[in-house]
Amino acid sequence: MLKLPDYKQKTIERFLGLSRNDTFSGGELIEVYQNYLKTPDEQAMFFLKQHNYEDVLGMTGLIAIRSYRKLFDGAFTVNSTETNIYKDRNGIPQKELILTLQNQYPIPQRVSCQTDAFYLICDGMQSKLRIHLFEGTLKFFFDHPEDYYYLPAEDMAIHKSVATYVDKDFRKKATADNCYTKKDAIFVPQYETLITPFFKESSKDKLTYFELTREFLDSDSLLRQYTSHVFRHFLAAKH
Repeated sequence: MLKLPDYKQKTIERFLGLSRNDTFSGGELIEVYQNYLKTPDEQAMFFLKQHNYEDVLGMTGLIAIRSYRKLFDGAFTVNSTETNIYKDRNGIPQKELILTLQNQYPIPQRVSCQTDAFYLICDGMQSKLRIHLFEGTLKFFFDHPEDYYYLPAEDMAIHKSVATYVDKDFRKKATADNCYTKKDAIFVPQYETLITPFFKESSKDKLTYFELTREFLDSDSLLRQYTSHVFRHFLAAKH
């Protein structure tokens, strides 16, 4: 997320904007130290002491880097929600849900990260989570397909108790792939079964969706739970 080449102390200090007078790396000072042991030199001793002194002194400044992890661990409040329409790279209008978060600890340097459905910006005391919404038709898949019949003309499945009233020529035994009913709405993506009922494009999809409702948008607990879920996805994803 921080897009750093490594997590050495000096790398993090540069990222946080912390300055130091020491110009040597720890690796470079190994040779300085070895030469000093052979031939004691005041300048070499100065460089060695300065490096170690600024290493210890700089540790207090590094505490700010923990703000990012604190945010992902739940140190935030969802302040507001809004839906927005934007145009994708092909100029096609798309809908998104924007959650504005109040950070409990100030983010020292602005960062952003993105996965297929989410875009996060963290800066200072505020973060914004943008969620790509799916608008259209998705499927709700029933458990136990053996208890259902699929109606090809209607492109939906119904329980056997109801299917007995349908002519045999217009029904067939349901399978895992066609044991569904369809719904047209605006949906929110989720990578875990967080909110139900959940919908999919196909039975094998790992990504599921739930309907965007007023109940969800008005619930502080659901919004917080969902944001934490997205953060877990960010930490697990390879960017």
